[in-house]
Amino acid sequence: MKNIEQYHAFLNRQVEPEVLKVYRNFCLQKLETAPEMEFKYGLNIVIRPTEFDFNIIPADSPKLERNITKNKTKMFTSETISKMNKEEKNIFEKFLDKNFLSEYDKMDYVNQALTNDIFYVIIPEECEEKIYVETNIQSNIFTNIFIYAKKNSKSKIFIKKSSDKNVYVSETIRIIAEENARVECITIQDIDKSSINIQKRKSIIKKDAEVRWIDMCLGSRYTKTSVISELQEEGASTNNVVLYLADGEQKMDIYTVSIHQAPHTNSDIITKGVLNNEAKTLSRGLIKIEKNAFGSNGYEKQDSLLLSEFAQSNAIPNLKINNHDVKCSHGSTVGQLDQDKVFYCMSRGLNKMQAQQKIVEGYFIPVLDNIHDKIIKEKMHEIIAQKLHA
Repeated sequence: MKNIEQYHAFLNRQVEPEVLKVYRNFCLQKLETAPEMEFKYGLNIVIRPTEFDFNIIPADSPKLERNITKNKTKMFTSETISKMNKEEKNIFEKFLDKNFLSEYDKMDYVNQALTNDIFYVIIPEECEEKIYVETNIQSNIFTNIFIYAKKNSKSKIFIKKSSDKNVYVSETIRIIAEENARVECITIQDIDKSSINIQKRKSIIKKDAEVRWIDMCLGSRYTKTSVISELQEEGASTNNVVLYLADGEQKMDIYTVSIHQAPHTNSDIITKGVLNNEAKTLSRGLIKIEKNAFGSNGYEKQDSLLLSEFAQSNAIPNLKINNHDVKCSHGSTVGQLDQDKVFYCMSRGLNKMQAQQKIVEGYFIPVLDNIHDKIIKEKMHEIIAQKLHA
């Protein structure tokens, strides 16, 4: 079996843009000084996967089935990025900027150095686009998804991934939203519960642009996910939502961040989940207001619903405010299922399990109702119902 250096050398022999090879080499070099992957936060909060080899490498040729539906969008994959024109190369290079590597640890740099699956999308100016991507993963895979939304574009992107058993899945999504662009990116992680999932999402948001993330975590035995929005120019806004359903012995480590770098920027962070059996989750959130970001608004809320006395949920909200002419607030709740509601539903003819399922479905409705695309909204309602009835 190849080690990390051997696999990196294998990738460098492939036909791909020189800037990507330089980026890979940089990430490989960072392994010497990058911090180890974090599992412990505070005194007693530990979210750690079990029996996992962190020297994992992907397959030479990733095994997957991917269905894509799109309209006018210019799209590239690992097989076609060598055919980009000059403008497309210049845009592609923006996604390899070191700014995207902030807060990266050793595992993150390995994932970037050994990326073996690339999906690169350019949304044209003034374009309205819907993109649906469904992928079934059948081997270890390190994926990079780059989405560039040009000025005044409107796009809705739906990405769903499932997997075979015992695979390692790394997925990075990076979005750049130019002036007045609107991007709604909805992702559903439903990989097999024997598998490991490490995912990062980051958006760079320009003047009067908006990025809305909805990230749903359902599968894996261990998921580490981060959703970071960088509001770089005046009027930028973001809505970061992470939803999760965890049962059995699943573990999920969730990190959500909004960084306000310019005046009159707005952000909302919502993390909402349900835990059963011996599942364990940690939700960390941060709203950071930089010195020049006067007139900005930030809100953060973390909620979790426990269906079992053995389930554990921890929330760590955080505010870092360097300008006092702003509005920021945060809150968190961890609670048990309301037995009065269960009794009410049972008095209407449902058994106890059906009553719990209906209450949990209703728990997610306020968030799902904010999804603008009817097809995606119905699909997410259907997926939640299927999971609850499984």
